[in-house]
Amino acid sequence: MKLFAICILAAVPALAAEPHKLLVISVDGMDARFLKARTLWQEALAQKRKVATVYWPVTLGAEVDFNFPEFWESRSEHELLFEPIAKRATKGLEERVTRIYPSFPKSRFDDLTAMQAARYLLEYEKPDLLLVHIPDLDSESARAPCRFPSMRKPSLSGRTS
Repeated sequence: MKLFAICILAAVPALAAEPHKLLVISVDGMDARFLKARTLWQEALAQKRKVATVYWPVTLGAEVDFNFPEFWESRSEHELLFEPIAKRATKGLEERVTRIYPSFPKSRFDDLTAMQAARYLLEYEKPDLLLVHIPDLDSESARAPCRFPSMRKPSLSGRTS
């Protein structure tokens, strides 16, 4: 039986009031070598599974089969450059995606870039585990009010805010 999983990261609405807890401040914080706990991708690899990541947190330098790591040298709220990510991606991966999808965006990394990379990986590389972080959706969900009452931060009165 083939294990297949896709995990998509978006901000947890309960943390939206404290976005500083979601930020990575240094390159060391992005580097997989600094992880203390065993990761989902490490467990999958230990079971001889094929693993792919697309902008997944703390995957810089991760030993996975296919990797577009989460990385930025400088970042504004609306601009995440693709080149620093591509330089650290699995060798040849960007070119393989572009060959299949000529419109693959290469100036900036955004949701379209993440989804085209994920689509390529699913259709052509067929990973057992695919971890995808959708950066624009994540940013928007951190700014937007939570629509799910059960996930809102409780107030002192016991009601959810």
